[in-house]
Amino acid sequence: MAAMLGALLGMLGPFDTYRMGAGPRMAYWVFLMVAGLAIGRPMVIAGDWLVTETGLPVLPVRCVAIAIGGLPMTLLVALFFTDFDLVRALRFSGLPFFYGQVLLISILTYGVYHTMFRRDVLVLSDSQVPVSFAPPAEVQQAESHFDARLPAGFGTLLALSGEDH
Repeated sequence: MAAMLGALLGMLGPFDTYRMGAGPRMAYWVFLMVAGLAIGRPMVIAGDWLVTETGLPVLPVRCVAIAIGGLPMTLLVALFFTDFDLVRALRFSGLPFFYGQVLLISILTYGVYHTMFRRDVLVLSDSQVPVSFAPPAEVQQAESHFDARLPAGFGTLLALSGEDH
């Protein structure tokens, strides 16, 4: 997914990267997106652990995790623009500007990941774990012709799908 988003950004050429040649631009964005996943995902996992252990609210903790993960990503971007000279990259005057760009891409990327692979963070105690599922009263309907054709003791039908025939 990170490589696909990198390829998309490589085609779009945001933040003046459209001036690069097509090959270097694609390689630049795919590398940065994969590196961003390698740096950002552990930060979000650590943030989720912190939420579980302390009960802090999820959204602010994830925002802080993304902001902290943006620091090494900003340095990585600066390294590209200083011919991979660490001293020059640390002194680069555009670091705050790059940090803003990194945060923007990180927030948008996190939004895409969260939307596509959403897993709600929900911690239940043993007394809160549901034992069985019963549809709400407004969903329960009188027995239909289809229900009458099911074998006795079949239970509540929650979903039905069909393919081909």
